[in-house]
Amino acid sequence: MFSERRLVFCQMPSWNQRLVEFNFVTIVEWENSNAIEGARRAVAALHQRMNFDAQAMISRLEIRANIANYKRVEQTMAAE
Repeated sequence: MFSERRLVFCQMPSWNQRLVEFNFVTIVEWENSNAIEGARRAVAALHQRMNFDAQAMISRLEIRANIANYKRVEQTMAAE
């Protein structure tokens, strides 16, 4: 499904005017788009079985989430 060698978890503290906040970054290199969709369905099913509402938790804990998918960009410029 994904390459565990590429799974990275970083915690970087930063100072906000009122509190210390933490930035968490998770990077996963997926095999293909089917693997992403399969994982999304599996997580949704698990959340449903657990009666877990991720959006409610994010709201309750005042989490600011920036969730995105990125694609690898191959270098096409010739070396100078």
